[in-house]
Amino acid sequence: MKQPNFVEKILRLVSVGDRLAVAVSGGIDSMVLLHAVTCAAKKAGFPFFVVNIEHGIRGAASLADSAFVKDFCEKNKIEFKCFPVDAVSYSKEKGTTLEEGARALRYGVFDSLLKDGRCTKVALAHHRADQAETVLMRIVRGTGVTGLIGMQEVSGGYIRPLLDVPKSDILAYADENKISYITDESNFDNAYTRNFLRNEIMPALKKLSADAEGGLTRLSRLAAENEDFVRSCDNPVEIGDGTASMNIIEDEHALLFKRRVRRCFEVMGVNKDVEERHVELVRGLLACNNGASLDMPYGVKVTREYDKLVFGRVLQNNDLTVPFVTGKVALGDVTLDILPADDGKPEKGDLRFDLDKIPEGAVLRHRRQGDSFTKFGGGTKSMGDYLTDKKIPLRLRDGLVVCALGSDILFIAGVEISDDIKTEATSERIYKIHLEKA
Repeated sequence: MKQPNFVEKILRLVSVGDRLAVAVSGGIDSMVLLHAVTCAAKKAGFPFFVVNIEHGIRGAASLADSAFVKDFCEKNKIEFKCFPVDAVSYSKEKGTTLEEGARALRYGVFDSLLKDGRCTKVALAHHRADQAETVLMRIVRGTGVTGLIGMQEVSGGYIRPLLDVPKSDILAYADENKISYITDESNFDNAYTRNFLRNEIMPALKKLSADAEGGLTRLSRLAAENEDFVRSCDNPVEIGDGTASMNIIEDEHALLFKRRVRRCFEVMGVNKDVEERHVELVRGLLACNNGASLDMPYGVKVTREYDKLVFGRVLQNNDLTVPFVTGKVALGDVTLDILPADDGKPEKGDLRFDLDKIPEGAVLRHRRQGDSFTKFGGGTKSMGDYLTDKKIPLRLRDGLVVCALGSDILFIAGVEISDDIKTEATSERIYKIHLEKA
């Protein structure tokens, strides 16, 4: 009997307190998964519901597939949720293939269900042939060793109970349990990359080796073992406020350096389009002086800061200027609270100044070339020299918010006030500057 095996796979991946969302398209793989989940839920008592994504690709046929799943759920008293998306428009807008666009929208729905707490796990019906195709597709596109891992049985909030199951077992399970399903005719359209691999390339490979599918999935398992070991050798990456950084380690192996670079990009939210050439450009910073930087994909800026490489964001809208006012002021990515100093206990980093010493015409803006600063305690320096003395990294300087009268800086939010606005024993209106992220 196939059923107990499938059911046990699901029970092994579902814990007490889980609420499972089962992704069902109506095809044989997802209908088999739904049947097995239903049996597992009766045995273990966990709640589940069906999620169907109507991609808006095949018109009436796509709507009919969703109607099939809905009808099945209603007959079997299974909670059903359908999410229509427009993969065609999305793909055109984003400049992706239809496959990529549909996948992004599909996982966007799943991610939102997990994030909102409507489910604790999403069950997907990927099986062994899907895994082999994924590995092959990544090889063709030029993946690294980590990409050879392909899909994982458990990944974040996703589970794939059938990932090591051959298609033949799924077909046998469907026949044995008399499971109804629909056939998506687009699966035979070789204009789609995965369909071309499935319908043309894999059969050709099986003529060379009957176990081509097994060979690719074994490669996936070996890559996962390799990744598990190499991860234990990884050097650390530091995560800051909107940044990722890595200490420069002399004689670090190239593989470990590259892995850290990619992890820094991932921290910055860049999970694709980081190519070998980008990693090598970052490596070039090792031979550069302090302050050297590179603009990289998706608005990431990499800067050498002494013995570190720091990954941050390229600053935007740093030419904004507003008249000096008290209260809450937003300037680009920064918000200032300029409030009476007696409104409560000052927080770390707050600066105090005499409001009556702020001259008429003062403005709030970002720092500019030619600015000068009279240090607290006396002595005037160019802003650049002062910030160098304070060891403020170059990548942060253009984002600093200052209060200025012409090129004279009265305070640098989060850093220091000028001697010109310091408080005295006779000061009557003492205010504080609190810096926060917008």
